Amino acid sequence: MRAKRLTLSEQGLTLIELLTVIVILGIIAAIAVPAVGGLIEKARTQSFVSNSYAVKDAATYYLKDQVANDHDVGNQITYELLVEEGFLDEIKDPDTGKLWDASANESFVKVEKEKVTSICLYGEKRKLCSRMENKQLIDGPAPISELNVELVTPK
Repeated sequence: MRAKRLTLSEQGLTLIELLTVIVILGIIAAIAVPAVGGLIEKARTQSFVSNSYAVKDAATYYLKDQVANDHDVGNQITYELLVEEGFLDEIKDPDTGKLWDASANESFVKVEKEKVTSICLYGEKRKLCSRMENKQLIDGPAPISELNVELVTPK
C-alpha cells in the first residue's frame, strides 16, 4: 500500500481546530474590551483635571493683569470672563468633544489675597467641585493644591 501525499490545496484545518481558534479569540476579546474601555475613561478623567489646571493658569494670568492695572477682581473669576477677556479658549469637553459654551458654563475659580486658591469646573457629564475631608468627598470648590482624578465626580 502506498500512502497518499496531500498537496497544499488539500490541507486545511479541521472543524475542531477552527472552533478552538474562534473560542480563544473570543476569550481575548472579552478580556481586552473592558480593559480598553477603562483606559479611555481614565484618560477622559485625567483630561478633565488637566482642563482645571488650564483654567487655573488662565485665571492666574488674568488676576495678575488686573492687579497690575489696579483693578479689583473680587473673590471669584468665572470661566465666561476668562474666555471673553481672551485669557482662555473655550475648552473641549473630554466626554462629548463639544466646546463648552462660555455663556452657559458655570465654572469658576476662587480668589483669596490676590491668589487663585480653588476651582469648580463643570463639564457636560462630570464635574470637579469637591474636596477631600476625612477620606470623604465634600461639595465645594476643589483646592488647587489637591487637584487629582479622585475629586472628579459625575455631574
